[in-house]
Amino acid sequence: MTVTTRAVAALVAVVWSLSAVGCGSTTEGKPVEATSRSATATDEPAGLFDPCTEISDDLLRQMGVDPATEEADLAGVEYPGWKVCSWSGPWYFLTVFVGDKSLDQMRENKSFTKFRDIKVGTRDALQYQSSSSMQDEDCFIGYTVSGGVVMIEVATMFSKEKAEDPCDVVIRDAIALNSVLPN
Repeated sequence: MTVTTRAVAALVAVVWSLSAVGCGSTTEGKPVEATSRSATATDEPAGLFDPCTEISDDLLRQMGVDPATEEADLAGVEYPGWKVCSWSGPWYFLTVFVGDKSLDQMRENKSFTKFRDIKVGTRDALQYQSSSSMQDEDCFIGYTVSGGVVMIEVATMFSKEKAEDPCDVVIRDAIALNSVLPN
């Protein structure tokens, strides 16, 4: 099953808003377009953890998502400074974002709300939701890592009934991913 149009739109909004966070000035000129997946390795963000290649299929199955549903980037579009990978579960999408932002920038971003400082294993983490989430349909956990941030999102599929609180699922998934995520 592929990501639905609404889910892609939500993911694009998240990455777009994250890319704009922390900008204090404007730059004149033409906007830079996102590149397709066919970009060369030298175009990829240096040193970023790649969730599509560094999270094993076995771990994904243990977490309840189908490795065969993997989607790199967002609808095949790579966003400079970000590595993004998503998979489908029984009623939700699991997405892992890795970028060169900070958790402080997440807190300042009006696209997010309901912030809670939590511990996931030994890691300090930030739990939050998208401001546009209707009836708590999504939940994020973010970690500060060397060189940036890792964000894990669980978002309810619009075509399925939510089986449990996405925040419970994202905490469980964050615990499962803890050993493979960078420090």
